[in-house]
Amino acid sequence: MSSRKGSSKRNSSLHLSSGDSCANEVIAPKEDFEVEEEAKDAYYKALCGSPLPSQDIPIPKRPVRSPNAPLTPSMVSPDYLTTLRDFYQIPSGVVFRIPSGNESAKNPPEGFFTWYEAFLVYCRMWFPIPGTIVCALRHFGLSISQLRVPALQHWLGVLILSYELGMDLNPGDFEGFWFTSGTGIDGSYRMAPKKGMAIIQGHTSHHKAWFERFFFVRIDGESVVESYLHLFRREWNFTRVKRILPPTPADLFAKRDLLRSRPFFWNSVTVERIRSAVELHRSRAVSQPLDVPYGVEPVIDVLPAQRQRIRSRKGKGVGFSKDFRTSIPS
Repeated sequence: MSSRKGSSKRNSSLHLSSGDSCANEVIAPKEDFEVEEEAKDAYYKALCGSPLPSQDIPIPKRPVRSPNAPLTPSMVSPDYLTTLRDFYQIPSGVVFRIPSGNESAKNPPEGFFTWYEAFLVYCRMWFPIPGTIVCALRHFGLSISQLRVPALQHWLGVLILSYELGMDLNPGDFEGFWFTSGTGIDGSYRMAPKKGMAIIQGHTSHHKAWFERFFFVRIDGESVVESYLHLFRREWNFTRVKRILPPTPADLFAKRDLLRSRPFFWNSVTVERIRSAVELHRSRAVSQPLDVPYGVEPVIDVLPAQRQRIRSRKGKGVGFSKDFRTSIPS
C-alpha cells in the first residue's frame, strides 16, 4: 500500500513538472488589504448619512471594591447605583432595591424584577420598559433579565431605528429577525440574527461578570409602560417552550431594508439619539392609539390615563445624563 502511494506521488509530480507549465510558476504571497479610515468614513456616511460613530462611549467609573467589604448576593455597590441613577437620570419613581440574604437574580422577590448594571451601562436602557419589548418577551416566554447583553443591544438598537422611522414592530418581526439560543448554564438567552437579517452591527464588548452585578426594580407604571403591565413577566422561564413558528410577516424584508437605511452601528445608538427617538415616539403616541399587543386584546380602559401620563412626561425627558439635555433641539 505504501509503495503504491509513493509511486502515485512520483507520477503526479513528474506529470505536473513536465505537462503543466503553470506548475513551475512562482506564486506570490497574498498581500494584506487594508481600507483607509477615510474610505470607511466615506462609505458609512454615504450609506447612513452620518459619520462613522466613535468607539468611545463614556460611562460612570465604578469605585474599587474594598477587600474587606462584606459578602453580598450581588456585587452592586449602593454608592455606584446612586451614581448610575444620577448619570442616566433615572426617574425618581423607579424604585431600586439592593439584594440581601439569599436572594438571587433568578428568583426576584414578589413585586420586583431583576435588572443589571450592564443594562444601563452597556445597553443604555431607559424606563419605563417599552410595550414593544414587553410583548416580544411574552412571545418568547422570557423575563427581560434572561436576555444577555448583546441580545438586548440587538432589540434596543432596532427599536430605536423603528422609532426614528415611525415604524411599528410586533413580536412576529422579532421572530423573523432573530432566533433564540439558551446558554444551558445560567438560564440566560442569546438572540442571534437569522441568515440575511442582521441589522445592528458593531456590538461593544462587555465585562464577563456582568451578571454578578444585579439588583431589583419594583414593578409598576414607572418601570414598565402601565398598559402592558398585565403582559410583563417577572419570573424566569427555565423550560424551553417549543413553539410552532408563525408565518413570516409579509412586510418583514421591507422593514429590514428600511431599518438598514439608518445609522446601524451600535455605538451610533448614543444616549442623545435614544432620548430624541423616544421623545419622538411619545409625541406620536399622544395623537395616535397605542399599538395593539401581538395576539393579545388591548386594555382599552387605560388608554386615556396612559395618554395623560405621556403628556405629563414630555417635560421630564428620558432618564439620561444632564450633559446632553440641552443638546437636543426641542
